This record gives sequence, C-alpha cells and structure tokens, in this order.
Amino acid sequence: LEQAGEHVFKDASTNKGGVSSSSLEVFSALALPDKEHSKLMAYDPDKHSEPPDFYATYVQQILDIIIENARQEFRAIWTCNQKDGVPKVEATRKLSIKINKMCDNMEKQFKSGMTEQEKQQLVRAVLLKAVPPLMIQHLGVDGILARVPENYIGSIVGAWVASRFVYRYGINASEVSFFFFMRSLLSIGGDGSCEEAPVAGTPTAKRPAGAVVGSVAEEGPPAQRPKLG
Repeated sequence: LEQAGEHVFKDASTNKGGVSSSSLEVFSALALPDKEHSKLMAYDPDKHSEPPDFYATYVQQILDIIIENARQEFRAIWTCNQKDGVPKVEATRKLSIKINKMCDNMEKQFKSGMTEQEKQQLVRAVLLKAVPPLMIQHLGVDGILARVPENYIGSIVGAWVASRFVYRYGINASEVSFFFFMRSLLSIGGDGSCEEAPVAGTPTAKRPAGAVVGSVAEEGPPAQRPKLG
C-alpha cells in the first residue's frame, strides 16, 4: 500500500494512546495516598452526574500528553521517510529499536553510572516535564518521589529522555548530540524539547491518529517499564 502511494503507519505508533492513558492511570494510583485517590480519581456515574474536578483535569492533561507525543512521533517518522527514504512502517521499527536501546542504557546509568546529585538533578528535571502538571501541583516532586517506587521513577526518566532525544535528533543521532541534549535538559530553563519547524511535504489530512507515550516504543525486547516519557 505504501509503495502504491498510500500513507501507512504501523500500529506500534498509532495505538499508543491507550498505553499512555493506562500508564498514567497507574501512576496516579502509585503517587496518591489511597484516600486521596478514592476522593479525587474515582466516582460512581450512577450517583454523580460529573466526575471530580481533579479527575476531569487529569484526564484532559493525559489527552494533551497523548496528542503531543503523537505529534512528535509523526514528525520523527515523516522526517525519516522524507529525508532518508525509509518506508513509514519501517521508520516506526527503527525508532522503536533506537528508543528502547537508549532507554535500557539510561536505566543502567540511572542505577549505577551516576552520582546521587546527578541522579536527583535529572529526576527532578524530567518529572517536571514528563508527568501531568496537576500531579506536580498537588504533590510536588518530593511528594511523588516519596510514594512512587524508585524503579518506576527510573523507568519514567529513561523513557522520557530516550524518546525526546530520538524524536529531536533522529535514529542516526551521535553520542555528541546526546551530550548537548543532556546539557540542555539539565541547564536552567532547558527542556530538551523538539524544535518546532515545518516538515517538508507533510500531508495535512493524513496524519496518524495514534500516539506514543512520551516514552518507550512498543517494539523491541520486553521490559518492565511504564510507557511514559
């Protein structure tokens, strides 16, 4: 189909919105004390016409994350296709492999290759960007770190850093590029975000509807990690 001129996108890229939603639902259950979670994140539609304001806001912020991740995934796939001539389905596979490999390396560094000061600086910088703002406002970074297991935090950090780096620099990015990316991320006001620029030849009506988790790609070796990013 793609060779015949149709825009085809692999399910590993287009089906990730549900993974994002489920992962962030789990995250809220880990981060919030049980009583607060029951009050803020649960309701009986048979008894109440509207969910709690906290719940509604959190859901909207999850949607915002899904949309942003989908936008960045699409841009990475489209750039790979247009610049290097890689079929879009194959581009998803290459992106997945690159992101998973980097994420695994990040998690190893997080556990044994960083000083405690470096780790804390990275964790705090990434959490401010990777989780819904409402949870930061309600608990603060310290509140999240006090409740969410360390390995889960490490997975969030690794997934977010790996995906943002690959989205920004592409599948053939060098270690030098990663050095500058990390320096930007850890600098005051740095966000490691992808630069906004028009993508040449982007179709206006056939963008993929799915999302990736900000995050780790679905393909590659299975791992116990949240799909966040």
